Amino acid sequence: MAANPRSDRGYDPDLGPNAAEWLELEAGARIDRVHAWRRREGVEAPNDRVFAAMLATAETQVAKGDEMPVAATLRRLMHEGMSRREAIHAITTILAESTYDLFYGETAPSDPNAPYFAELERLTPESWRTRFDDDVPLPVF
Repeated sequence: MAANPRSDRGYDPDLGPNAAEWLELEAGARIDRVHAWRRREGVEAPNDRVFAAMLATAETQVAKGDEMPVAATLRRLMHEGMSRREAIHAITTILAESTYDLFYGETAPSDPNAPYFAELERLTPESWRTRFDDDVPLPVF
């Protein structure tokens, strides 16, 4: 029998994890799978483990289905022409920025998810691709 490319033995942002298998994993195992994928791809960054944690969190939110608007955002972005990899990385960037704002913002919102969800709603392929100027390339994923 051929191996399921979406099995919990690895991670591939082009396919995404099997939701049920992903949710059965401990958070650390999810992060390890994303981190291992980045090493296989040869992608290195000073904050690689932090990025792996953020990407694993975004994938977990997607795996939870309609519990949060993240899965719908991923589907919408892909329908609008983004690859799954590009869409999940755009979502991860919004998650990271929203998390940063929660830690370092001047005021705490009454619903900490509201700004994140609002940014996801505004996110489009065009807004993602034009988000960074010529001096700052798109994040390497």
